[in-house]
Amino acid sequence: MSGWTGFQAGLAAQTGSNTGAHQDGSREQLRLTRPTGRQTGSQAGWTDTQAGWTGVQAGRTGPQADRSRRAVRQYRRPDLQRHLADVCSSWSGRNFALQGVSAAPVNAPNTPAETSEMAGAETSATAGAPGRWSLHGKTALVTGGTRGIGRVVVEELAALGAAVHTCSRKEAELAERLKEWEAKGFRVTVSVCDLSVREQRERLVRDAGDRFGSKLDILVNNAGTNRKKPTTEYSAEDYSFVMATNLESAYHLCQLAHPLLKASGSGNIVLITSIAGIVALNGGTIYAMTKGAMNQLTKNLACEWAKDNIRTNSVAPGYIFTSLVERLLANKEFEASVVGRTPLRRLGEPSEVSSLVAFLCMPGSTYITGQTISVDGVQTAPCVVTGRRVNWPV
Repeated sequence: MSGWTGFQAGLAAQTGSNTGAHQDGSREQLRLTRPTGRQTGSQAGWTDTQAGWTGVQAGRTGPQADRSRRAVRQYRRPDLQRHLADVCSSWSGRNFALQGVSAAPVNAPNTPAETSEMAGAETSATAGAPGRWSLHGKTALVTGGTRGIGRVVVEELAALGAAVHTCSRKEAELAERLKEWEAKGFRVTVSVCDLSVREQRERLVRDAGDRFGSKLDILVNNAGTNRKKPTTEYSAEDYSFVMATNLESAYHLCQLAHPLLKASGSGNIVLITSIAGIVALNGGTIYAMTKGAMNQLTKNLACEWAKDNIRTNSVAPGYIFTSLVERLLANKEFEASVVGRTPLRRLGEPSEVSSLVAFLCMPGSTYITGQTISVDGVQTAPCVVTGRRVNWPV
């Protein structure tokens, strides 16, 4: 088997190293010519010589020996020698690990196309690649970022290296949060904006575009509101306000941000919805309608804008400790009911939502799009507890 080592050396001595189109052709044929039995730990990958063939045919007699001699004569043909030399050269320039064989890496230059392809893979699919779990250099617009889930999303993205712009209707609250973020060293800017007003949404996106050089990597549609009433008691004003704040604003902001997201080359949209858009909860029919529509919007935009390298996903929280549910949780009987129907036996924290949002915006998640992912302690999944199948949603 040591004969395989000299074969490459012998071929190299006879033919030298080929370059140009012939070498490229040999690379294309690599899969067809890869040996499958006589491999050693040699760096070059292929290892054999004519002496090796002699060793292989030693002990062979009759027709078997004749076939071996014909094989040796065949490999003496100049055209095959050149081809095998190219193959050996190609293998030696790549870090192949043969089955059952440990081989040291060989430093060989890659073509520009190979280098470009490898660089792209490092930012997305290559495990352990630098930047795979980072948002350094990214820009983000997060709506409703001064409290609850939105506040923690702003801090999560900023802590991972992103420059973040956020908004709120309350100027004093924005000023207070901004001081906190500056003290932590976060790159965060703010705007006062009522997302239920179309003109203010347009101004918000113009402001973000000006700050980020007409590009945007991440849009998080987080802002939302609710008015919980029996369906027969909702007014036209209730309907318009909840629909405009939750659904219309998210839809319109996606429209407005599309050119900025496309210009980034790898745009990400995350819509913060709710499990109320997946299952029936006693939380208000208008609110549930908006969240269900946002989940469907996620699928449609993911399909329509995939060609622009824009991914769209939605995150559907269950009951999370936020200001939006504080009033509900003040009723201890209600809280106990929710916890009792949650297999994890607790409510969620905003940071357990923000971590998923950040993941969906990272290079490590570039093949995830069009999905609605619940963060709910298994509230939306049928579970079997004490031998009884229960549908858990409240």
